[in-house]
Amino acid sequence: MIQFAVLLLFIRALRESWKRILMVLYHSFPVLLIIFAYLIFCSLVAYIMFGGETYNNKEYFEDIPHTMFNMYVLLTTSNFPDIIFPFWRIHNITALYFIGFLMTGLYMLFNLMLAIFYNNYKHQINMKIG
Repeated sequence: MIQFAVLLLFIRALRESWKRILMVLYHSFPVLLIIFAYLIFCSLVAYIMFGGETYNNKEYFEDIPHTMFNMYVLLTTSNFPDIIFPFWRIHNITALYFIGFLMTGLYMLFNLMLAIFYNNYKHQINMKIG
């Protein structure tokens, strides 16, 4: 950690790059807040739908923090079949909720985030050049 701080202090290009990245994150905060609110809302809905006594498999939706973490894992698609398939086996209609969650999150919100990050980064570079 100390070596990283020394690099930031003494290498100007690295310091300017980190400053630019932090400014992009600062200006992109509203879209990050929207994604976080979407994750919280869908986690609460999933906890209400799947955390009750209807499903015996409460492994992924046993409490709200656990549900939020598992919905985050589902949104990042790192291990999503483990979360979806136990509920899909019981009722096929549950796939609609999970697919709707993934389509909205991955193809709408994450693409919006990418576009805003790109636009803010381009703005930061244009400010540096001109």
